[in-house]
Amino acid sequence: MPSSRTPSGADGSDDVDGLPTLLGGDASPSDGYEPRAAEPAPALPSRRSIRHARAKPRPKVTAVGVAGELLLTMGLVLLMFVGWKYWLNDLIVGNEQNSVGASVEESFSRDDAESSAPESTVDPEIGIPVGIAPTVTNERFAVLYVPAWGADYSRPIAEGTGYHEVLNQNVGHYEDTQMPGAVGNFAIAGHRLAYGASMQHIHELQLGDEIIIGTKDGWYTYTYRSGEYVAPTQIDVLNPIPRVPTGEESGGTLGLNEDEQSADAPAVPTPPAGLGTDRILTLMSCNPFWSTAERIIAYATFAHFTARADGPPEQIAQAVANGGG
Repeated sequence: MPSSRTPSGADGSDDVDGLPTLLGGDASPSDGYEPRAAEPAPALPSRRSIRHARAKPRPKVTAVGVAGELLLTMGLVLLMFVGWKYWLNDLIVGNEQNSVGASVEESFSRDDAESSAPESTVDPEIGIPVGIAPTVTNERFAVLYVPAWGADYSRPIAEGTGYHEVLNQNVGHYEDTQMPGAVGNFAIAGHRLAYGASMQHIHELQLGDEIIIGTKDGWYTYTYRSGEYVAPTQIDVLNPIPRVPTGEESGGTLGLNEDEQSADAPAVPTPPAGLGTDRILTLMSCNPFWSTAERIIAYATFAHFTARADGPPEQIAQAVANGGG
């Protein structure tokens, strides 16, 4: 059958319209085709142009932006200050006060012939010694131990409740309240936060927890009974029997505030005859945390006395040993 393809070349080749075969032959200008000129390679971008392309436009400095950064810096500084004052500083000052308490305990254990402390009286009912309150404000005369607050907890107790003069370095004893072991109310107070935070964990006391007061005569052990929250003007918590009127109450506040010095503390009446024989310990601090709006109170009752010659109660042996007792 004849082919439908018509050769164009005289020699019968497969060239079409004068184009050379793809298997060989050269195209030439005479064939009507021009060779394509070589295109130049694209230029590579310079490092400088790359940096400019990547660089983001710098934000404009505005008053609002500057104020925001200043406020953020001030906030961080205040946060660091609060952390220092109410955490790190409390740890440092608290340990210092424990060391002071240990030193006071050591002074009790020494035979100090030059001691000017007055002799204790003997309670005729149960035969235990009862000390006489110091007449000088800020004089240290006892040590507070609370085993539930740590094996090393030993804070000095000084006379008075002045904010700067007494409480910033000690637990303070309300003047005119009774002494450890006596019938009536031995009332003491301390900071909840700052300055060593001697009463920081007062709200954690549980029924039966022991609270021990060390003096030159020995150790008075009380057991926690109950607690309450009161207004700063609720001064009857200092009565010989707390909250039981005596008819001799006077005005005043419970102190513990920087603006309420010991001069504002009320005069506390002596236990009237026939008004009970309880021997009470009252602990007091501010409430809530970061505020002086209220007072938190913890009540404990006397359990027993341990003479110094018999050695300290087992629960505080480590703390007393730190003071050389």
